[in-house]
Amino acid sequence: MKENFEKEWLENNCPQTKVTFDTMYLVTTMDCNLACKYCVVLGNENYSTKRINTMEIETGIAALNLFKKQLAKTQPENCRITFYGGEPLLNQKLLFALIPKIREITYPNMSNPIEIVIITNGYLYNPELTELCKKHNVDIAISIDGKREHHDMTRVTSKTLQGTFDQVIKNLKKYQESGLNIGITTTIGQHNYKSLPEIGEYFVKELGIKFIEFQLPCLVPNDNNPYWVSTEEFVQKLMETYDLLQSYDAIEGTTYRRIKDFARGKIRFTDCGAAGSQLVIAPDGMMGPCHSFVGSRTFFEGNVKDKNCDPSEMDNFIEWAKRIPLNMEICIDCPFISLCGGGCIYNSYIASGTIWNKDPQMCSYIKGMVDWILKDLWKKTGMSEKYGIS
Repeated sequence: MKENFEKEWLENNCPQTKVTFDTMYLVTTMDCNLACKYCVVLGNENYSTKRINTMEIETGIAALNLFKKQLAKTQPENCRITFYGGEPLLNQKLLFALIPKIREITYPNMSNPIEIVIITNGYLYNPELTELCKKHNVDIAISIDGKREHHDMTRVTSKTLQGTFDQVIKNLKKYQESGLNIGITTTIGQHNYKSLPEIGEYFVKELGIKFIEFQLPCLVPNDNNPYWVSTEEFVQKLMETYDLLQSYDAIEGTTYRRIKDFARGKIRFTDCGAAGSQLVIAPDGMMGPCHSFVGSRTFFEGNVKDKNCDPSEMDNFIEWAKRIPLNMEICIDCPFISLCGGGCIYNSYIASGTIWNKDPQMCSYIKGMVDWILKDLWKKTGMSEKYGIS
């Protein structure tokens, strides 16, 4: 066999080992009107250095110009810009300024319009912004952690610590009435993991939602997440929820993407865009690969205001692009190496101080998912009934 065959194969067949941007997160502000008890952004915030908390329009435009240059190089089939926070709707002047400008972006061999997403806690609503989003085909993802009894345990206002469920549901219905495409993101934790199927059914039957993303819990420094739960405890509930939502013609995104790759026999090189395809812009213009680190600015460098700055050539982005399971000695003998994508790089770093270790949440999740798939196939093909083994 040719010397260095594996390295050469990876370089030629795995584009994720190179920095090829197709996604940009714009962190519009670090401010938030909620005080969620498991917040990764605020949990990582470093108060030792005074920073700009809210993105100026000038910085946002510089970020769009930089991203356009990167798209001209990578020419992706699909690309996305996500407005993130904090709470993005606390900086609406930026949204009004940038959303129309995004629709002006073109690049060579552009196949599809740029997907624009606003991830919001849903507590604020502006009909004029809704009309702008409708005009420019912006998707809205609202964070809801279940029914009232689940949601209000963790997602409370920053000033009064009161639950936000009723206001969020009220605004969700306004968005739906406007005709916008609405999805829900739900953070799994001690407050809701035992009720995932019930929550999924509520979202579909009562709220009319067709796309739901159940987020695996992230670590917060100093064990500062009181609602932390390991995937081993909830993976079977999550798989039951996925199956239930399928029966309603709805999608649970976290599991759907992995099962789709599994069914197609496709290697899942990465689990997240942070591994080489994602550009995150902090409110002050600094650049990093992962939005979970925006509070501490760990792995952030350079600035979009520097016209000579090219993040695709920065060491942090290059290293993160190489961080795939096939490049990780600790993963190389794992039978599930083609399925996990390496998990969450942020979790790996918080747990061990290096991005080159395992994500402590991913291993048990993938094993549980495969176990569920095999048992489900066994039942659906009649083997369980034939052989009496469940």
